[in-house]
Amino acid sequence: MPIVDFYEELAQTRCLSLDSEELRSKFQELSKKHHPDAGGHEESFAQINQAHQTLSNPASRISHLYELVFEALLRSDGALSSNVMDLFTKIGKVISSADIFIRKRSKTLSSIGEALLAKELVQIQSELFEASGKIREAKSNIMKSFAEIDRLLECDKDSAKLKMEISFRDISFLIKWEKEVMNRMQSII
Repeated sequence: MPIVDFYEELAQTRCLSLDSEELRSKFQELSKKHHPDAGGHEESFAQINQAHQTLSNPASRISHLYELVFEALLRSDGALSSNVMDLFTKIGKVISSADIFIRKRSKTLSSIGEALLAKELVQIQSELFEASGKIREAKSNIMKSFAEIDRLLECDKDSAKLKMEISFRDISFLIKWEKEVMNRMQSII
């Protein structure tokens, strides 16, 4: 079965370094045109929504472009970059500390006990906030490399393929860790 080209669906150039505003604008334009309430077909509208969701998410965008260019599915198994592995060690410690605090606080029955945990709460909140910032920075750095990958796709597909595989694994894990950190932040509020 042929692969649906979501870039074509949203009139975008096949590349990783998409302009998010241009993508959003085109999506809104096509959504209005193809919305079932405006006389459009439900299938077309669903396809446009799926295209937008795929191209808006950096991990999905890498996977989709990889499939289009290399006619193969991108696998998520394999090594992470050393930068992301180093970050994982730090993030893991913060999440573990937050989990310990959450358990400790759930066993606290009095106002005095809550007050005694206040200083630790501030520390954990600070660590989670810092971890969230580091994750966002790491994701941003990967997305900054998209222009280089786009360039490599034109002149050195083997290198581009390798960089896409690593970027996909890294950004997929960063997205998972970002959710874990956010869950802990919500749990301690």
